[in-house]
Amino acid sequence: MAQAHVIWTEEIASHMGEHGISQEDFEPVLRHPVSKGLSRSMGLPVAGGTRVMVVI
Repeated sequence: MAQAHVIWTEEIASHMGEHGISQEDFEPVLRHPVSKGLSRSMGLPVAGGTRVMVVI
């Protein structure tokens, strides 16, 4: 997966917080995903971590 830079807006941080996910939880999934693929709905790259978390 290509290198990603996340721009942490209050809206993004709040949305993730609603799901119990912190920036510290999220960033390692982008850097070292356990699984990779494409989303079925949009065909965009997705990455998975050791928690049940999918990053689109």
